Amino acid sequence: MSEGLTIRQIVENIQRGQIRIPAFQRGFVWDANRVAFFMDSIYKGYPFGSFLENQRAT
Repeated sequence: MSEGLTIRQIVENIQRGQIRIPAFQRGFVWDANRVAFFMDSIYKGYPFGSFLENQRAT
């Protein structure tokens, strides 16, 4: 689902409810600065941990 999507598109899909964070995900703990630094690292192509995606059958 996220293949070929930009970070902006992923965030918009989350806001529209098309992508949902599963119940087993831990609570959100980063402040805005840490999020911005993380997004900057992704933009620069730095490696980061896993991003697991599961598409439900419709």
